[in-house]
Amino acid sequence: MICGVGMMFLSYSAPPAHSQQEARPTAFNSKERHGIRRVPVIEEEVTGELRRTGIVDFFTLGSQVWEGQQLLIPLAPHPATLNYVHRQLSPHILDSVPDEGQERTKVGTLQEVGEFFHFLKTPPEAVCQKLVILGGCSILSSIPSDITEGSKMVCLDPMLELPPGNDSTSCLTLSFGIFLDASFDEAMSDMNCEVHMFDMLNFSPTKLLNKSSHVQFHQVGLAKERQQQYYLNIKREIPVDSLVGILLNNSLIARPIHVLKVDIEGNEWSVFKELIKEPILDIIGQLAIEIHSEGLLDLPVTDHLAYIQRHYDILRGLEDRGFKKLAYWDNNLSKKFTDTSGTSHFICGEIHYVNSKWYNSTFKKNLKNLGLKFK
Repeated sequence: MICGVGMMFLSYSAPPAHSQQEARPTAFNSKERHGIRRVPVIEEEVTGELRRTGIVDFFTLGSQVWEGQQLLIPLAPHPATLNYVHRQLSPHILDSVPDEGQERTKVGTLQEVGEFFHFLKTPPEAVCQKLVILGGCSILSSIPSDITEGSKMVCLDPMLELPPGNDSTSCLTLSFGIFLDASFDEAMSDMNCEVHMFDMLNFSPTKLLNKSSHVQFHQVGLAKERQQQYYLNIKREIPVDSLVGILLNNSLIARPIHVLKVDIEGNEWSVFKELIKEPILDIIGQLAIEIHSEGLLDLPVTDHLAYIQRHYDILRGLEDRGFKKLAYWDNNLSKKFTDTSGTSHFICGEIHYVNSKWYNSTFKKNLKNLGLKFK
């Protein structure tokens, strides 16, 4: 999607579609586990699919007990009573990211805006044995020497479960932000991967949908939470939802996400600031994100450093969760920002990550024990 084509909006929160009863604290006399005899338990009656995620020491369902696991979505009959014990998450870099106007207190503070762009272009940490470039379109019928607009890099290392083989359901790609270019989605479909495309407007690629039975289009946007967003320029309300909500609505919650592509015109920062704290991030194998820093062109100079610091913290937070940078390149169709040293930087670019945890067989085994299907 061409960087800079955005929409102005006002938003209000709508009630969540997946309602639950309030959690009720109870006491649970367990056998001695982890040195704990009596521990607090959250017990609730599940009337639909359990949406809550968290880290647990153990949880029980009937006579079954899982210990020291990461609770994503229990595969349980509904309604059911689920007992589980939350373990406190370790301090996370994003916990220290201040809201606008608040002072930063943590280390890792940028001194200049240009340091962020230097950080983006540091050598990648990920090593991929089979790296492919998928999708993309030429601009004005020309074929540039560099990577074309809309291209994405995908690693086909076996530990990342790609390519999928004969069963398209063994691979899942979620693609947020289509606009008029579904070339990447078509390339993933040609690889025999199930593809779900999402956009707030009806840019449904009819030709691709008719061509492939394992491609679907959904007119909904990705956001940090479920909302109806009103767009001033088109005078319409458009539904948006969180990643977990979208997975629930499309019965995709118990499947690993092999590739998550996000190109949502600057909203990626609010999405990942929340998503990066969630256990659901572990089931994503690869990330392809177009990042936008267009606020540098609009904000007062005094706000530039705090603005770009928030972006930096979120990307470092992804690294803290085990995502290693595979590639970064500028979007040379985007506008440029000139910093105080006189250096110009493109304000948009493509950054790609692989989940290093997927190379760990023990980690995958734990996910399999939770019901996720891997090869």
